[in-house]
Formats: sequence, C-alpha cells, structure tokens
Amino acid sequence: MAKTLKDSGHFVVVISPTDGPYRKELNKLDVPVIVDELALRQHESFYRFAKNLDLAIANTVVTWPAVKQLGGVIPTYWYIHEISLLEHLFNIQPEISQAFSFAKKIWVGSELAGKLVMPLRPDTLVLKYGVEPVLSEFIKYTKPTLPLKISLFGSYEPRKGQDLALLAIKELPEEYRSKIRLTMHGRILDRDFYEGLTLLADDINEVNLQEELTYDEYTSKLINSDAVLVSSRDDTLPFVSIDALGASKILICTNTTGTSAYITDGKSGFVSLSPAPSDIAASIKNYIDNFIHHESLSTSSKIVFEENFSVNAFTNSLLDACDLNQKPKHEFL
Repeated sequence: MAKTLKDSGHFVVVISPTDGPYRKELNKLDVPVIVDELALRQHESFYRFAKNLDLAIANTVVTWPAVKQLGGVIPTYWYIHEISLLEHLFNIQPEISQAFSFAKKIWVGSELAGKLVMPLRPDTLVLKYGVEPVLSEFIKYTKPTLPLKISLFGSYEPRKGQDLALLAIKELPEEYRSKIRLTMHGRILDRDFYEGLTLLADDINEVNLQEELTYDEYTSKLINSDAVLVSSRDDTLPFVSIDALGASKILICTNTTGTSAYITDGKSGFVSLSPAPSDIAASIKNYIDNFIHHESLSTSSKIVFEENFSVNAFTNSLLDACDLNQKPKHEFL
C-alpha cells in the first residue's frame, strides 16, 4: 500500500508499535517509518501527531485502538485480513466492536473475512491484494511429467491444515498417489503440531516435510512446482495462492481459503467442497484426472491473476477506496 500511494504522488508515513524487517524495505522506497510502542495504546502523544495527517489507514485487525482513537478526528480506513484472530478478539476484547463505528470505511481481504465484519458494517468493501508476479518475464510453457510436483507453503500450524493435506494423500488410491509428490515448506510455529505431522507422514512415501525457505528459495521452489496446494482451515487471501496464480501454476485450495472465490473449479484451478481430507483428496484426484488439460489450466490461472490481483488492478481499487482518484495529494498513516 505504501508504495502504491507514494507512486501515485502522495506523502506516506508508516507507524508501527514494533520494528521489523519491512522497515528497511520501506526505507528503500523513501517511506519514513516511525516505530512507536505507544501507537496502539491510545496515548495522547500518538494522537497529537496523527491528528495532523489527512487520513489514516489502519492495517490488520490489531490496529483497532488507532481506529477508535482517530476515527472521529480524521478519515480512518480499516483494512482487516484475519478470520480466526478476529473471532478470538471478539471473545477476549469485546470493546473491539466499538471501533467499527469509528472507521470511515472498512476493507477486508476476502469474502470470507467479510462474513464476520458485515454484520457490524454492511458497507464493508472487499479490497483484493495486488502483487508483482514472481515471474517477471515470459517463460514458455513446458508440459510437466509424472509424478506431478505439488508444493504446500505455509507456517506449520493447525490453521494452515497440513494435517488435512496428509490425511487427504492417505485417502488417495495407490494409482493416484504414485502420480504425485507433495513437498511442504514452512516455519514451525507450533512445534507439537509439526511433530505430529512428521509422525503422520512417516509412512507416506509421496510426501516430504521441509522447514522454512528464504524468499529466493521460495520463488525457485514455486517456479519449479506443477501445482500449489492450500489446505487451510481458514485463510483470508494467502499470498502464496496469489503468487501461484501469477506464476501460472495450478492452484488447489479449500473452499475456506479466500482465493477460492476467484477460481472456477476444473477451469482455472480446483476447489475442495470443504476442508475435510476426503474433499481435498477429491480435488487432488480431479487435478490428476485433468492432467491432459494442464496447459489450459495454467493459462487460466494467469488470467485470474491479471484480472484480480495485479498491481494495476490494486492501485485503482485502493485509490477509489480511499476516495483519492482525482483528489488533491494527502498524507497517510
């Protein structure tokens, strides 16, 4: 968002309660970053600074204190991406519900996230992400060979559903299992969950569990995959699914993954009827059965990306959402 707004001629300031690796990336874009641990504590010092901006964008659900503090003073837009975390916060911090009335507009990353928000704000807007494609140059299509290489990228935690993927592979008949190789990559967020996965995968010869990748390693693995599997129990709009579409890879995902709303099952990817292992297995089986149509599926994946998740599409949508198209330049938070 910062790059998009800056490239559109606006002055952007990013404020965060903690430091992190993205500060360096933002500084490379000449975007100033203020690290202030009081930013989400409704402190007077934060208010004195922020009230002088022309508008604020509060990114992620945890920024609700800033929405509540600034919403009545400057136009404040709230971009919510989370699903299970939002449900959790409703239970442990019920005051978060008050923040919804302070935001000028509420944006969500997908229809799935919108289902939780729309009862509080029926005017909620789905603002899809925009990313640069992993492949910046055209690469001639090469028909894959058996066994098909399927990759699952994501932190090891129950929400990402790696256990569901393993159980799905177990349900496949041997004639189908022999035609695929599934490799998982991710940071271990839940050690007990990961150790359970290793036990579950112990007798599945077609599966390989690996740990976290660098970004360059990730892009290389993605490019060399034939398909990407997202077996999440809930996931707003995982970037790996968008990267897969942008790289013309076949996306296989659960219907509880927000990206599923943009996939036509069997035409531009495969969507399971539910996150149940049997349904994920059915989608993988469908993918294998449609191996002969791999090139047309690959082409359709790229079209889905260009129409929904390109940077150009996001730029226009973001400026419209901020009421900034053909408006004077503003400052941002």
